[in-house]
Parts: sequence; C-alpha cells; structure tokens
Amino acid sequence: MLDREIFSEAEAARILRVPRGTLSYWLDGRSSPGRAYPPIIRTDPVDRHVVTWAEFVEAGLLCGYRRDLKVELNGGSTGNE
Repeated sequence: MLDREIFSEAEAARILRVPRGTLSYWLDGRSSPGRAYPPIIRTDPVDRHVVTWAEFVEAGLLCGYRRDLKVELNGGSTGNE
C-alpha cells in the first residue's frame, strides 16, 4: 500500500499547497553548476513524476514542519530557489 502510486507530482503539489518545483526538489533533488542537492524524501532520484502514498504522507509532514513550525532544511535551503 505504501508504494502504490496515487498522484501525479503536479496533483500532489496542488493538494499539499506547495509549489511543484519544491515538491520535485524534495522528491528527486536538483543540481546547479558545481553543486548537487540530494533528494530529501526519496533515497535516490527516479525518472518518474508520480508520487506514492508514502511519499505523499512524508511530503505532507515536511510541509507542516516547514510552513507551520518554520523548520529549515539542512543548509537553510527552502527548495524554492
């Protein structure tokens, strides 16, 4: 059940009220010249834009920590850059 793909990345972002780019960063990480930011939710990036139930729940918790409790991610990155 936890690994069941239930939402597209865009739909999950809309439901969680978080920018899609932020959710994508949390799921798959990102890179910029000279710097790589690993995924926060997934162990390794994957080439799919579908969110499992477990990832959706974890992203929801992360949203709450970030939005309500103002918890910063390691290094102070918001994922919105």
